[in-house]
Amino acid sequence: MIEFTKKVGDGFVWSRAHEQLWVMPWGRNGVRVRVTQEASFGDAPNGLLPDPATPAGSTVEINGTEARLVNGSITVTASGRFAQLAFIRSGDGTMLLQEQRKTTAEHMARTFVPDRGVYKIEQRFFADDAEKLYGLGQRQHGYLDQKGCVMDLMHRNTEVSIPFMVSSK
Repeated sequence: MIEFTKKVGDGFVWSRAHEQLWVMPWGRNGVRVRVTQEASFGDAPNGLLPDPATPAGSTVEINGTEARLVNGSITVTASGRFAQLAFIRSGDGTMLLQEQRKTTAEHMARTFVPDRGVYKIEQRFFADDAEKLYGLGQRQHGYLDQKGCVMDLMHRNTEVSIPFMVSSK
């Protein structure tokens, strides 16, 4: 399968077979990651605010099997055959978040599950034992720290989903 990475605007796009991954700077010290199995990303409405003003100075480097975007205090790398994502604090190199492959047999970091004409994307990340995760709306399980909880981000009669999470890191 042919895979390639190219610079697009202030970010980069990684492509392999039917999957495309687009990493771009988003405001000050932020990034936006989009993934699709369609031919293009399209302009469908989404849950983000309009494109915030991104200060000049973000950089993209593409070297062999790794692409790197630095935007202020955050660095994102996509590396390896399946563009495994890692989010790093630029100042001190602390790993904030890293994708984990589903299994050793399935080498993909992201799994697309077809669901009534659209895709549901399943992602897994390595856990930091000291980290606490807060947010994602109001849940019935009673836990403030969401770490280790498995949740659908779907509104229900008794639950409110807000796709926003804050880390103790």
